[in-house]
Amino acid sequence: ENDCSIKDGGQYYFAAQIYAPGSQSAPYHLPKPRAACAKDPNDACCRSCGQAAGEGCDSGKDDCSGSLAPEDDQINLRCFDQKRRFGIDFLNPIDRYVTGLTSQVVPDSKGQTVPNPVFQDLNPADEISNVRDPGLVFIAGIVGVPWQDIARKNSKKEPDLLEGLNKEGQPVGGFQNAEELSENGTWDIILGDPASYKKPTDPLMQESIEPRQGTNPATGDANPINGHEYSIPDRNDLQYACVFNLKQSRDCTDPSQTACDCADTANDNPLCCPGDATLCKGLPKGTPNQEQYRAKSYPGLRELSLLKAAGGQAIVASICPKQMETPGMDYGYRAAVRTIIDRLKLALGGQCLGRSLAPNSDGQVPCLILEARKTGGDCKCTGKARQPVQDAHQQAVVAAMANPVAQGLGVDCFCEILQLAGTELHACQMCPTEPVMDGNKCQGGKQVHGWCYIDQTAMPPLGNADIVKKCPETERRLIRFVGEGTGATGATLFITCTGE
Repeated sequence: ENDCSIKDGGQYYFAAQIYAPGSQSAPYHLPKPRAACAKDPNDACCRSCGQAAGEGCDSGKDDCSGSLAPEDDQINLRCFDQKRRFGIDFLNPIDRYVTGLTSQVVPDSKGQTVPNPVFQDLNPADEISNVRDPGLVFIAGIVGVPWQDIARKNSKKEPDLLEGLNKEGQPVGGFQNAEELSENGTWDIILGDPASYKKPTDPLMQESIEPRQGTNPATGDANPINGHEYSIPDRNDLQYACVFNLKQSRDCTDPSQTACDCADTANDNPLCCPGDATLCKGLPKGTPNQEQYRAKSYPGLRELSLLKAAGGQAIVASICPKQMETPGMDYGYRAAVRTIIDRLKLALGGQCLGRSLAPNSDGQVPCLILEARKTGGDCKCTGKARQPVQDAHQQAVVAAMANPVAQGLGVDCFCEILQLAGTELHACQMCPTEPVMDGNKCQGGKQVHGWCYIDQTAMPPLGNADIVKKCPETERRLIRFVGEGTGATGATLFITCTGE
């Protein structure tokens, strides 16, 4: 289902009010919205009739007589399209959650700025002083969205089967990562722009009581993704984003089956269709059809808004599995879990990069890597792969010090980790095993200390493919640290690159 996180304080609780104040039986309905809401919910004159008309607004156009009719204010649907339907957005802004996942400080319930415990040393008395980097905070959403919309695309930009193998026999497919969702225009398909009330281009992702028109952009069809649109005579439900088969059907005439979707003998609900979805479409009213064969999902637009705002730290997956019959990579939620694991491997297993860098003719890239440490005043940049920060790079230190991560760590020492050059650079890019040696065929010579850039997505490829084989197919590029070029224990690295 979708999110309904109601704001604290004020009268926002009315979004959850079921009965009239002082009654345990008389239903409560919200006041009507003012006329401007129907045209543009972002209009300053779009307000509730329970509020005073805004300054300069023509209240003569408003119908504020009585409350909303029951069919326009079903309690089950209080949390969708609120500004247009009620004149008030009762829900917390998405920014609240983005701040909680990314910021060193957050507002408390009284509006006071306080440290965010996600990014604090919660016990300064112990020996663990590391503060979690925002790059290690992820949000994964297994939400209401057709898997066809977010599946990885093949070379023809058609939906993958969430499985399959590349030419090297390694699994590809799964769900698109954050970069692909943006580059492929997938966010327009599944989310649109909620801030400007621009609907998703996939009609199945549009929240609606009424049947929707159009076809799914990924498949050119809408069925059997959600079975079909269905009748909602009581106007107390939304059309589905997608449906999927249950492992075992449910008899909705059995009183022990709670929350069964097929109890109504007059339903034309796609969840109640035996066999192929088309067999149920168009069943006449009153046809007994009280066995539930499928489960449902609604458009998860609030969750998707947060996932989009979280950028590269977000993982998007569908709660509608492709199939529930044959074990495989597209069975159940294996594709969703695999997508989560692939993303975490990037952060926990290496420095795989989402975007390409532009190496020069010598194979070096225009990047500066600073190692930041807390030393208590004993700052030394010695060793085989470090040097004090050069005068030309002092501005990068200023920028790093302004970063909340550095402030939270209390760092007082910055060193440059050196990029390799010449034969040592070649060894770093080509020798797959540690320690990296710069001798002929990675044998003999001296050990290499520093870092280099490897990119198997470039033309021609740069470096040894074995070094980046654990990176996702579309992200086979990384900054590799070798020997003493690896960051010191407890240090934080700040990487700055110019251009792409």
